[in-house]
Amino acid sequence: MATVSVIILARNEEHNIHDCIESVQFADEVLVIDDFSTDNTVKIAEEMGASVVQHAMNGDWGAQQTFGIEQAKSDWILFLDADERISEPLAKEIQAIVVNEPNNGAINSIITTLHMVYCVQTMCFASCQKRVAM
Repeated sequence: MATVSVIILARNEEHNIHDCIESVQFADEVLVIDDFSTDNTVKIAEEMGASVVQHAMNGDWGAQQTFGIEQAKSDWILFLDADERISEPLAKEIQAIVVNEPNNGAINSIITTLHMVYCVQTMCFASCQKRVAM
């Protein structure tokens, strides 16, 4: 069965990181790429069971995402901001997509409507991608 990594890019997110990680407990791997936070972000993330790798963003969000992908171990990758949450129905939808993935390699990515809670409002957007061997 395919696996899912959730990657959270963070810097000084101690007020958000706990609830974010809690919302993705369905994932096989939760990876926090931390831009050298000066608050308790790293401590909280590690206490929640996430793997934390510190890496300077240097103002380049895309490079930080690429670094996160290189660190991830799963077949599927879901990027999530620390102030976002995955709802329970969405978690079930993601799990169903991963479980039902054909093993023939024909699917290399999927974009689906994500129902996330952002600042107490439901937002519908984002993407989930399957890692493709190059």
